[in-house]
Amino acid sequence: MTKENVFWGGLMGLSAYFLGLLWELLYCWTLLMLIDIVTGIISACMRGEFSSKAMKHGLFHKTADIS
Repeated sequence: MTKENVFWGGLMGLSAYFLGLLWELLYCWTLLMLIDIVTGIISACMRGEFSSKAMKHGLFHKTADIS
């Protein structure tokens, strides 16, 4: 994560706060995460490379994005 990403994330967070869009952003973020997970599973299955170990690794990185 770069300083530029942190700056833009903070700026967008403050903008959402002042516009009153807190729950809407959470819903959009959750939907995008679910789409990312589902498309990753579909892609891995189509390539014949589905691995629960790789999925756990990816989910770990997704949860690290939250904190």
